[in-house]
Amino acid sequence: MKNREEFSNLLEKIDPEREKGFYYHVGSAPVLIIAPHAGRKMIEPLPGKKINLREFGTDVLTVIAADAIDASFIVVEVPRDEADFARDPATLGKGDKAVLSAGGQLVWIKTNKNIEWASTLHKFHSLIERIDPAFILTYHGMRNKKWDVVLGFGRERKYIGGWKNAFRFKKTVLEKMREAGYPQTLVGVSKFKLTGESDYILNRNHRNGKLSGLVEFNVRGRRTFPTEEYQTLAIKIAETAKEWVS
Repeated sequence: MKNREEFSNLLEKIDPEREKGFYYHVGSAPVLIIAPHAGRKMIEPLPGKKINLREFGTDVLTVIAADAIDASFIVVEVPRDEADFARDPATLGKGDKAVLSAGGQLVWIKTNKNIEWASTLHKFHSLIERIDPAFILTYHGMRNKKWDVVLGFGRERKYIGGWKNAFRFKKTVLEKMREAGYPQTLVGVSKFKLTGESDYILNRNHRNGKLSGLVEFNVRGRRTFPTEEYQTLAIKIAETAKEWVS
């Protein structure tokens, strides 16, 4: 598994392509992994309470998992208050809302505000179409008292073809984690929250016939830098997606 220096060396070795606002690499596996909320920015929604809009470690988990299976990846570096790449481009500039934790207190913030990112969003979605993966994963961050990761496959698990497939995916990930020496890892499948229903990337590409899944990693395993367990988990989820469509 990687530490900070080893991750920097990996990125240098991969030498990803760059566009304004995101960087990417096209691999040979039929899987694309996206970190849409990796953009850094400090805001102060309440006096004395600051939030970094970045979902810490999702960029690292995305790149490491993609490298392990030679998948494609895209890491978005635009902060969410400027443009939310997981939302419909048609809403850019109108302002969406997100609920975040500021010092343990939940606050609403306005996101997706800057229409100047429209051309970048167009390039982003055009790139996804050009890569043309069979399975798309979006790697996000959450706060959760129980699960290490929650998998979201849309309402009625439609992004993967129903409940049976969703739980088969989960079972495969857990088996892989046990084989890797992590029998205590907790993986959930979302029923109501965190389904990915509002993730435009997943919705758009499901309509185009792609399988897809939202992957929410608990902050406890990525707070400063993703742990070895969480790096392994990111890889095993990617491996499962690759096997699913290979």
